[in-house]
Amino acid sequence: MKTIDIFDFLSRVKRLFRGWQYVTPSKDNSFDKMTDNYAHLDSIEPVEAKSGSLGLRFHFRCIIGSHAGQRVWYDLWFTEKSKHRIKRDLLLLGVSNPNRELESKVQELRRSKAKFRIRIVPYAKDFGQGKIKVEGFAAL
Repeated sequence: MKTIDIFDFLSRVKRLFRGWQYVTPSKDNSFDKMTDNYAHLDSIEPVEAKSGSLGLRFHFRCIIGSHAGQRVWYDLWFTEKSKHRIKRDLLLLGVSNPNRELESKVQELRRSKAKFRIRIVPYAKDFGQGKIKVEGFAAL
């Protein structure tokens, strides 16, 4: 996975936002299982997977809860199949029109060290190393 420029990222994902008003956000049941872990958002990076898929990687630093002091991440992949999840997560961040608002929101969140309540789960490919990642979040 490599980090890419935000402007390159936005120009390449624009096609996903055609007909955005007709996309229904996915229902999120992870908030029912939300743990008492709170985190600051340290950074957001546009990334490109080896497969060519584009995404945003959110880096959190846990400040309160069972994982206090640890750094965790959340990947939001911008693919056709994940449009409903993208819309849900962007709405949670306050972005209703990604073509107009996504760039400024990413810049704002990068500067603000925003606080989130997060759901932490074991990383599926940790091979017994105890790695964790964020499965869901809610802005505070």
